[in-house]
Amino acid sequence: MNSHVAVVTHRGRRPYNQDTPLTAAIDTAQGALHLLAVLDGMGGMRAGDRASQLASQVFVAELREQLKDAEPEDFILREAIEAAAHKAHDDVYNEGQAEPEKHGMGTTLVAALFKNDRFVVGNVGDSRAYLYDPSDRSLMRLTRDHSLREEAVRVGALSEEEAARSPLSHALTRSVGSGPKPEVDLFPEPEGWYQLPPGGLLMLCSDGLNNGAEDDRLRELIEGSENADAAAEHLMRAGYHGGSRDNITVVVMAHPDYRKTRPLDNVPPPIEEVQNDLPITDVTIGGPPVEEPPRSPWGLATLILMLLALIVLFYLLGIRPMLGMLESESADALAQAGQGLPALLASWSRLLPLA
Repeated sequence: MNSHVAVVTHRGRRPYNQDTPLTAAIDTAQGALHLLAVLDGMGGMRAGDRASQLASQVFVAELREQLKDAEPEDFILREAIEAAAHKAHDDVYNEGQAEPEKHGMGTTLVAALFKNDRFVVGNVGDSRAYLYDPSDRSLMRLTRDHSLREEAVRVGALSEEEAARSPLSHALTRSVGSGPKPEVDLFPEPEGWYQLPPGGLLMLCSDGLNNGAEDDRLRELIEGSENADAAAEHLMRAGYHGGSRDNITVVVMAHPDYRKTRPLDNVPPPIEEVQNDLPITDVTIGGPPVEEPPRSPWGLATLILMLLALIVLFYLLGIRPMLGMLESESADALAQAGQGLPALLASWSRLLPLA
């Protein structure tokens, strides 16, 4: 299958880009697989971009090691994705422990591993995967966010509207590199493959896209784009012009028959100084150091104040009393989110004002 891949990443309204998009070939005993991934780093001015770049390099290297002599069945690919994510976690965590200025750094990870037109997906954090099927015009979200917002909604502690207004909405409960080794969600559940439908499209994205564009808008742009390159560009622009303040990264895999199926009246305008600064098509371990932007002297003070506010908000919002009102199963699920506290604290850096 001669699918087309397009990658676009933009720093958005931030002074630097902590996202890392990734495409790579993974050789196996039965030929090459195609890997797509998006990683969204966190942990401060220097550590976030380092976390996502290091994790991407280790993830690919470990996948290649795991699969070099393997028969690429779905369960083998799932095991390899999980092992590679855990190896990336260990390497990012160890570097963060060894260098105080990087302590607590981490990254999200969403990855799709293709065998021809079939694929499996792995996910840690709140970067997402979507599958568009033109036969019924559906845009299906394949992944679950590992965030306080989604956990609270899932167990009934907050409504969607309440969660959307919460300052904790983007705080993570799992990440690669921060806190305990994360559980990796693997899709479809519990086994099997997804199929890229004729004329369809798979999209991976960082949360910067979802912060500026609703799912209906994403589908409208996919249906109204001429090809994969146009779709990725339109999606990224829509996230930016929709008000996202985060880095925005989009990676798409389009079926050979993908084409425009509906008119697009509201085309997102170009972004000034478009910055495709991390379109990684293959990776090697190591590389030149990234120049460190100047640090704000108020960063630590702001973080401390926000963490104090976090503690107060938990009590003001009644999270602790609500646990006692929930079904025991739901209460346990919400309480388990607390195990991801290191990832949660690191993810606060994405909400801090930037100098």
